[in-house]
Amino acid sequence: MKAEISDRLSKLIPRLATDQEGEIVATVLAIGRVLRSDGLDFHDLADALISPRPMSGTAYYYSTRRKEKPPKAGLHTRDGFLRPWKQVASEILERHRTVTKRYGGKFLLPHQVDLLERIRRGEEAGHLHEGPIKIIDDRMRTAFEAWQAERKSKAA
Repeated sequence: MKAEISDRLSKLIPRLATDQEGEIVATVLAIGRVLRSDGLDFHDLADALISPRPMSGTAYYYSTRRKEKPPKAGLHTRDGFLRPWKQVASEILERHRTVTKRYGGKFLLPHQVDLLERIRRGEEAGHLHEGPIKIIDDRMRTAFEAWQAERKSKAA
């Protein structure tokens, strides 16, 4: 298979990972057009995937594993202080147990609770966890603040 065709296919195939059926059909049709432009079909594509051949530049770029970013020590607060991952996970889990749904609490899914439990026990949080944990932390802090405000207004 020519390098140009491999490059074009390496850009089209990831588009098949969508949930949109129309986009999947359009991508399959586009792959078929690319193959036909070189006198190939899907059987040739399957054969090319099975037989070991050197990949083109773009295909090589997408197939190599990129360097992992080093994990950060924790999550920065709104004030700019760094809270260690263990502390962040413990706070989120504690608030998940105490803040009711009425105030926006108890929204964590089982896999999120499992991840936070593992981090609390000492597993290192990777750079991919930072974004979702920050979102969860912000949402949980908002729910906790609403819950505390309600408790203070009832006490007064």
